[in-house]
Amino acid sequence: MARYILLSLPVFILMISCSQTSQAIQGSHEQGQQMARKVTISDILGDPTLNGETVTVQGRYMGWSSCGSNTTMLTRSDWVLRDETGCIFVTGGTPPGIRPYSKPEIQAQPVTITARVEWIGGKVILRFIKGE
Repeated sequence: MARYILLSLPVFILMISCSQTSQAIQGSHEQGQQMARKVTISDILGDPTLNGETVTVQGRYMGWSSCGSNTTMLTRSDWVLRDETGCIFVTGGTPPGIRPYSKPEIQAQPVTITARVEWIGGKVILRFIKGE
């Protein structure tokens, strides 16, 4: 019986450790979402100090259309987000139900995304985290 308890103890400790790690990861994920600052596209284009920041932007999905010279594509599947202040390329994903190769009627759909701002060689892009 004592041997069974001794063999079970490491498994029990591992289970507690994994549970606490999972809770910590979930807490940091929720905290990161709460810290996303709501901005416009012109805020992003005009402020290189936002580099690395997580932001929330509302706009319209414009698919594979062209955009200004202050933003750049990283991959062929990057898409354009436009609001009343400008446009910017988004890489790394799309909101649910929207894909760059979607039907034309999907274009100009209102979307809200949370993304990380990345300045690369003097140009800016948003790295998609989540969207609605």
